[in-house]
Amino acid sequence: MFLRETAYNIALPVSLTLIFRKSLNQSVLPEEWKCVNITPIYKKGLRSEAENYRPISLTSAVCKVLETIVKIQMTTYLDSEGIITNHQHGFVTGRSCLTNLLYVFEDWTSNLDEGYGVDLIYLDYKKAFDTVPHKRLVNKLEHLGFT
Repeated sequence: MFLRETAYNIALPVSLTLIFRKSLNQSVLPEEWKCVNITPIYKKGLRSEAENYRPISLTSAVCKVLETIVKIQMTTYLDSEGIITNHQHGFVTGRSCLTNLLYVFEDWTSNLDEGYGVDLIYLDYKKAFDTVPHKRLVNKLEHLGFT
């Protein structure tokens, strides 16, 4: 509704730039940008059990634009400094779980072709991103040069 009501004024690139710059300079997001509508999306199993749904957060479109700008700047910096290695596949443009699988499959088949054995250990990271210690993440970001 806010975007609809202010479309004429906010459509000017300068308007959003000023809002984004102020937000970044003060390290504060407007409270409205933090409000989300959570929609449950069915995954599998019995529909009557809550754990068979995953929450989808519908957030502010303006905040998503700012997130995209910040992500591009961060990944550009990490790439230019050589912090992201060729072994990193998650959250990297042009790489995914599939490209990771293809690389590791190539290693396995090369080892098998050369007569070596291959031992595998499968890990389930299903909840790993739900349990990231925020203080440790902030410290790591600061160590990499992000304030």
